[in-house]
Amino acid sequence: MRIATFNIENLFERPRAMNLATWSEGQPALDAATQLNRLFNLPTYSPTDKQDMLDLLATHGLLATRPHGTFLDLRRIRGQLFTVPRNGPATITARGRADWVGWIELKKEPVEDEAISNTARIIADVDADVLVLCEVENRPSLQQFSDQFLGPLLKKRLYGWNMVIDGNDQRGIDAGILSRYPITRMASHLADLDGTSRIFSRDCPEYLVELPDGTPLLVLPNHFASKGSDFSGKRRRQQSKRVRQIYDHWRPQIEHILVAGDLNDHPKGGSLDRLL
Repeated sequence: MRIATFNIENLFERPRAMNLATWSEGQPALDAATQLNRLFNLPTYSPTDKQDMLDLLATHGLLATRPHGTFLDLRRIRGQLFTVPRNGPATITARGRADWVGWIELKKEPVEDEAISNTARIIADVDADVLVLCEVENRPSLQQFSDQFLGPLLKKRLYGWNMVIDGNDQRGIDAGILSRYPITRMASHLADLDGTSRIFSRDCPEYLVELPDGTPLLVLPNHFASKGSDFSGKRRRQQSKRVRQIYDHWRPQIEHILVAGDLNDHPKGGSLDRLL
């Protein structure tokens, strides 16, 4: 059998901040979204918290009744976060998380059809029996991609099983799987903690695949923290350690275990030592 992994960089929609010529151009918007959502979730907003919110909201064009930010959207469901007087500066009126319901979302834009078709051509040429995919926005998108784009290329060798579990990354860049063999069990590790912090940037799902002779194959798709956000490699080392623990837990029972995906480092980079 053939096994492969591929980072498809989303199938049909991708955050606009991640579609620029260089990563550094969109990084400020991604960082702002993370910081604002963290501030919004605080039980009480201090004067410093409020000023940080105002600065970030203003930078990204979100201090308006009908904001039109280029990369970010402010979703307000209930209550009021801020007011903008006619003759004065904006002020944060919410005292904390309980006063309002809302969050920051990354604006998305469609991926060009040609890019989707080329991705399908590469996957069809590789012709893997089990394929681990990174940066999949959701399972319906993966199903549509399999039916609409892969189906005509693969003809009779279709992928009968696919799965994506939504992970911790709000950008919709999750890890999924396409398989020609049944997925008989799955589990998630998105809530695994190191102290009070979640270990996985996305998730380390477990997919148990049953091969034609009945042999089980445990697939552990992963997309470790990038060097853009994890400069020191600390989080990748945590992720590497935890994946190794999951592997060691199952190894006495399952002979064939696959760890695959985008690990965001090279073998001698240091952050993958525990896993390797």
